[in-house]
Amino acid sequence: MTFGKKAISFFSSLDLNLPPSLHTEVLNPYRNPDVMHCAKQFFAKYFSDPRKRIFIFGINPGRFGGGLTGISFTDPVLLREKCGIKNSLGNKKELSSEFIYKVIDALGGPKTFYRHFFISAICPLGFVKGSTN
Repeated sequence: MTFGKKAISFFSSLDLNLPPSLHTEVLNPYRNPDVMHCAKQFFAKYFSDPRKRIFIFGINPGRFGGGLTGISFTDPVLLREKCGIKNSLGNKKELSSEFIYKVIDALGGPKTFYRHFFISAICPLGFVKGSTN
């Protein structure tokens, strides 16, 4: 099984329900069929092999980046512009996404970068309380 198929299997199985008393919303973008469609394209494009990757972990996904697209540190705009994955997830940009893609570009661009690295969050689900991550 390829790295990408393993990732999709993992992300599609995520489920977390918090008690209402916490007043915290769980951002699980993988429940959205449009997100899963984009994620499947992304993982097929960049991870359709059994290669081992160096994992880079960040904090939980932001509501305008990975919490929206399902791709860590990737907003909908850069998912289209840098990764070539068409999507209808909006046009919001996220500062951390812009920074990460400057790093990715400096290391040869998405094709080269994702051949060696996988970026994710310690918890790939996001959490929002009120309007704050």
